Amino acid sequence: MQRGFTLIELLVVLMIIGIAGGGIALALDRAQADDSEREVERLRRALEGAAYRAELRGRALAVDFLPDGYRFSERQPDGGWRRLETPSELAPRAFSSGLRLAALRVIERSARQSMLSGSGGTAALGTNAPSAAEVLVPATAGGGSRRIIFGARAPVFELVLAAENTRHRLRGRIDGRVERLPTVERAQ
Repeated sequence: MQRGFTLIELLVVLMIIGIAGGGIALALDRAQADDSEREVERLRRALEGAAYRAELRGRALAVDFLPDGYRFSERQPDGGWRRLETPSELAPRAFSSGLRLAALRVIERSARQSMLSGSGGTAALGTNAPSAAEVLVPATAGGGSRRIIFGARAPVFELVLAAENTRHRLRGRIDGRVERLPTVERAQ
């Protein structure tokens, strides 16, 4: 009686392991895509909430986009900005699953919003900027963050978030609603 495995038995086991590994890799890729979809939807809801809160309270509210996430601040009566920690939708947040800011363009800013942010208007580099280094809104004092300011009237803006080979686009409307535009898949 011989001991050991035949070559065919070894090949079958290796093929089963390969198929299982491929299935796991596909499942992980899909889970990461779902994470970025959830993160974009969370940001969309937070931006809508910020627009409505600014309008209802009569205080300007800003979102600063940082290299790894975003945070909200509220304008105080003394003219300063106070970072918000509550409600949880407006608490500082780090992007997950490799998501990053690719482009931001504020299409409509009133003179009042420009004064609130301390900037003189918007830059126009285009809406399809390929990297986070191309700032479409002037940097504000305090670290070069990119900022959208919500006031009595919400600004119209376009925001592009990138994850791997996918671009997620959000558009803010003057009525405070934020809509998701079709996701763009980039060729590898």
